[in-house]
Amino acid sequence: MSKERKFSAGQLLGEGIRRLGREELIALALEICADAADCGAEFHGNIHPGNISRGEGGAALGPRADHEPGDWSTDELEYMAPELFWNGTATAAADVYSIGLLLFAGVTGGLLPFFKRAPENMTNEMRASALRRRMNGDEINIPAAAGEKLGPVMAKCLRFEATERYADTKELAEALRPCVGEGDAKAMEMFGKPERELSEVERMMAGILARLEPGEEPPEEPETPASAEPPVPPEPPEPPAAPEPPAEEPKRRRPKVELPPVQPVEPPKPTGPRPEYKVDRDFEERAIQERESKPKKSRKPVLIVLAICAVIVIAALAVSFFLPGDGAEQESTPPESGAPVTDNVVVPPASASAEPETTPTPTPTPTPTPSPTPTPESTYEVTLSNVSWEQAEALCESKGGHLAVISDADELAKVTKLAEDAGATFVWIGLRRVNGELSWVTGESVDYYAWGPGEPSVKDTDGTAEDYVLLWHTSTGWIYNDCRNDPASAYPSAYSGKIAYACEIDPE
Repeated sequence: MSKERKFSAGQLLGEGIRRLGREELIALALEICADAADCGAEFHGNIHPGNISRGEGGAALGPRADHEPGDWSTDELEYMAPELFWNGTATAAADVYSIGLLLFAGVTGGLLPFFKRAPENMTNEMRASALRRRMNGDEINIPAAAGEKLGPVMAKCLRFEATERYADTKELAEALRPCVGEGDAKAMEMFGKPERELSEVERMMAGILARLEPGEEPPEEPETPASAEPPVPPEPPEPPAAPEPPAEEPKRRRPKVELPPVQPVEPPKPTGPRPEYKVDRDFEERAIQERESKPKKSRKPVLIVLAICAVIVIAALAVSFFLPGDGAEQESTPPESGAPVTDNVVVPPASASAEPETTPTPTPTPTPTPSPTPTPESTYEVTLSNVSWEQAEALCESKGGHLAVISDADELAKVTKLAEDAGATFVWIGLRRVNGELSWVTGESVDYYAWGPGEPSVKDTDGTAEDYVLLWHTSTGWIYNDCRNDPASAYPSAYSGKIAYACEIDPE
């Protein structure tokens, strides 16, 4: 790496790759090829816009990846070769693949293969789907904007099989050098000046026009004849099939219907005698006479009742006057609340207080609340071993338990803490697919699942069913991932020495 080009964390390329012109993009790719070749190892890795700086002296590649496979960042995953993801195969061809993705993003304005919209509008599910398609080997279509020279170079960089790519970044650099000047030629054709002299607006226009060029329409033409043949026969009938008269039908006026004039008919004259209506002119006078002739109610009973009441009051006053003792003494000792007075009632002396003595109510002793018996909890045990899911379940049963059932976030935290202490990256748990449905080994119904983006995927890249679930420690934390029964045998470089199983021993 030359002295002028030094990596600076304060000048990261990042989103700036979307604004590079064609000549700037090719120059950047050549500099990254040189840095990867001069790193002192066959494989550099960690090639993505977040690990590339670009200053006045040019672009420079940042440090190599210094972590274990499986601890990748999101940027690494989106610019990673498939064989590195699946098997941990780290060769110079994987660096070639990553630089091919840099070229793809630079040509498309920041889009990666299978992105359906701009990066800032991509959801996690969309990104996971695009990554899965690329890792599964779906064919990557090179955009027409790549041009006649750069397009084939990008296509070879992005082959799924590593042996079909350029052998290393030096060979890629030799293939890129003839592409220099293609961007200037386009700029001269559109604006009459080289690309480096274009303004920001002119660069944007050039990028838009390049993406609108129909470079990939010929491969899609075989699909159009199949859909074009049916329309050819309908084309001749189209004029009669869509004749103008039917379109004018709504405008036609309905014919007027002539109705015969209706002559008024006179109602028939009555033939019988007319009914007689009599008016009672003396009705009001007769009603007044009837009202006055009714007998008036006698007031004698009311007077009799009042007289009886007066006699009773006078008798009561006379009796109270002739009784012994004066009324003051009687009023001083009235019976309480109308209760019957008995001989054994003791009248307190005048000096005594009229307030009765209150007997203190004894305070009841509170009944002690029995302390609840603590509910026994399950115990967990994590063992590091290159075993399959079925072997792990058998080992847990031999210990009197089963593979762990994760019911909530607290239980997940307990198991993952043990897994981290054991140094595990992958941990088998008691979740597997039976008859196409995921279920726990104990038959419990659980609502808590911490699936990773794009999971469960149901099948592996080679078509093998992924019917067993493990915990995977990623850069963002622990996630659920469905997997084949024995991944350590299929991908030893990725799983060997990193896989464990979690047993749960239920309380007796």
